Amino acid sequence: MADLIVSGGTIVTMDPARRVIEDGAVAIAAGRIIAVGTSAEIAAAHSAPRTIDAAGKLVMPGLIDVHAHAGHGLIKTMGMEQANHWEEICGEVYTTASRPISGMPRRGWQRWSGCASA
Repeated sequence: MADLIVSGGTIVTMDPARRVIEDGAVAIAAGRIIAVGTSAEIAAAHSAPRTIDAAGKLVMPGLIDVHAHAGHGLIKTMGMEQANHWEEICGEVYTTASRPISGMPRRGWQRWSGCASA
């Protein structure tokens, strides 16, 4: 049994084939990815007490972007014709359109922000 299933999004995998799965899902147990596939495949093989509806969202399991360059790269061309409008778009994405998974980013941010101020 999984702890969490994220389903309905477009999954961009980090596997060697670099698969892109429309209406995909990711099953997570004990903080680890245990399955990636279509929403139907994951629903048939896994259940979880918590689910996230990722419809209309991009899900990139296995990508760890500790400095946000991947996110910038995905949206930098949006608004480049208007000087640095892309920075405003990035701010909107990182503060409004992104919701952290409960507890995880907060602990990480506290740990890293403490190191930065030392």
